[in-house]
Parts: sequence; C-alpha cells; structure tokens
Amino acid sequence: MALMLRLPEKTPDTAPRGSAPPTPRFPAWSRLRQASAERREAMRRSRGGLA
Repeated sequence: MALMLRLPEKTPDTAPRGSAPPTPRFPAWSRLRQASAERREAMRRSRGGLA
C-alpha cells in the first residue's frame, strides 16, 4: 500500500524500473494495477483450491 501512496510523488525521470520515458505515470500505474490484480486473483485461486 505504501508503494501506491508514494508512486504519484515520483517524477517520470526519477521513477525506477525503466518505465516508458516520456509518458507520465500511466503505463506504470496500469502495470501496477495489473500486477496487483493478478496477485489478488492468484491468492483467491489458491485459497479457493485449498478450501
């Protein structure tokens, strides 16, 4: 969660992980949202499989 709160403050040039240079934040945000969605889906799937 802290990562999500910190992200908007970072400027594109200081943002790590080599995000698309000129595009401000949007690719990073979509990538982050997709990753979190995938993690949530995986957790739900594993929990459902175990239960």
